[in-house]
Formats: sequence, C-alpha cells, structure tokens
Amino acid sequence: METTHIITSLAPAIMLFLMAMIVKFFPPTRNNNALIIKAPEWWARDQKTWDRAHSMLAKRYMVFSLVLALLCAVLLFLKVSYGATLGYALLAVLFVLANVQIRKYMNSNIK
Repeated sequence: METTHIITSLAPAIMLFLMAMIVKFFPPTRNNNALIIKAPEWWARDQKTWDRAHSMLAKRYMVFSLVLALLCAVLLFLKVSYGATLGYALLAVLFVLANVQIRKYMNSNIK
C-alpha cells in the first residue's frame, strides 16, 4: 500500500483528532488575548458548567476520532473504493453528534 493512500484514508480521523487537541488545549478565554477565542460575557454566569461542557466536548472528539480511525482502517484494509469519502461522511456525522450531545447537556444544566 502506498503512503499517500493510507494518509488519505486516515485523514478524517486525523482531522477530528486535531480538533480534539485544539478544543482541549486552547479553551476560550475571558481576557483579550488575540490568539485565543474570547469567551462570551454570559460564560461567567455559570463558569463551572461551561468549563465542564468544554472538556466533555474535547473528550467526545477524542473518542470519536479513535472510533473513526478504526472505521477508516477497516475501510482501508477492505479496499473499499470510496473509503475516504465514507470517512469524511462519518467525520461530519460524528462532529455533529458530539456537538448535539453537548448542546443537550448545556440546555439541561445551564442556569
């Protein structure tokens, strides 16, 4: 197998893993740092819930990136002709699923 084919097949999982790392290590801030996204003012009303949701989102992205890596590896070794396309479709589905789950958590727990 060629390296480019392997990287192309695993690219969706790598992308979701990078999103998990960005969410985990670069949380929103309340100060005026230009490199980090500024948290909205209402974040301070319930800081604990928002911080928990942010860490939960990072964990969901990480778990989903591992699941996606497994699925992409299976598609790679099964030599499915549209394996990369299926990987990107799964990336979109898992990304939306993680955000919907966190949105449900926030709707039920925010004060």
